[in-house]
Amino acid sequence: MKHGIRPTKKESEVIKIHKLRPSNWLIFKNLPDELHLVHRDSGNTRVISK
Repeated sequence: MKHGIRPTKKESEVIKIHKLRPSNWLIFKNLPDELHLVHRDSGNTRVISK
């Protein structure tokens, strides 16, 4: 499983826009145009655009 860090307030707002719950997702890669997320429990990954 990839390790991630908690999202910042701005990142949490972006996650909310994509209809996800920020408390369930960790960020393992932060690129200028997209966020790479990993789910806390299941380990599923997801890429969302900013």
